[in-house]
Amino acid sequence: GAEADLREVIANWQRTLGKEHQNTVTAMSTLATVLRDQGKYSEAEPLLQRALAARRKLFGNSHKDVAQSLAQLARLLQLRGDHTEAERGYREALAIDRKLLPAGHVLIAWRLNGLGEVLTAQGRVKEAEALLREALTIRLKKLGPTERLTSVTRRALGVCLGRLGQDEEAERFLLEGYGNLRAKGDWWSRRDAAESARRLAEFYRARGKGREAAAYLAASSMRP
Repeated sequence: GAEADLREVIANWQRTLGKEHQNTVTAMSTLATVLRDQGKYSEAEPLLQRALAARRKLFGNSHKDVAQSLAQLARLLQLRGDHTEAERGYREALAIDRKLLPAGHVLIAWRLNGLGEVLTAQGRVKEAEALLREALTIRLKKLGPTERLTSVTRRALGVCLGRLGQDEEAERFLLEGYGNLRAKGDWWSRRDAAESARRLAEFYRARGKGREAAAYLAASSMRP
């Protein structure tokens, strides 16, 4: 439903305001994230590229909206498995936000979390750990311990620590994140709970704990 409505909005604003008007670009960016979250990466990517180019033209290279577009595109690249390009996008977005925003701003945590995840995926876990701990500190303070995004960062840090061999702390973060997400009823939390269960299954399987791994693998297959 959101996709159809956004397409209509974009068509109307392209006709009345123009293709590069700020409102048109914002609607295009929102449509791209809707497509991305449906897994329609090939449709979402060109829209995100166009939105980024338009925002650079409108605002220059150091504007908050440019940082947003960079991070949205980086997230798509991350989901598609292109961690090198995703890292570049997250780093540029983070650099812009650190200049423009006060320390500890919630948007900084978004960039830190994404960058930490892609560094972990590349095996650069010591670099990732510091970023993810900073993201968790911000989200605990600004959002609280049981909020969905806080739990997502707990999961990311748990995965990172598991790869560093810090198993006790890794398990605690993974279990806390999963428990908080499972307790919520919204679609996003159920989706993230399934991903957290998958990560717990990986954690236990790698440590030879087949029974625990099987239980969480079954939980990860539940659809939102």
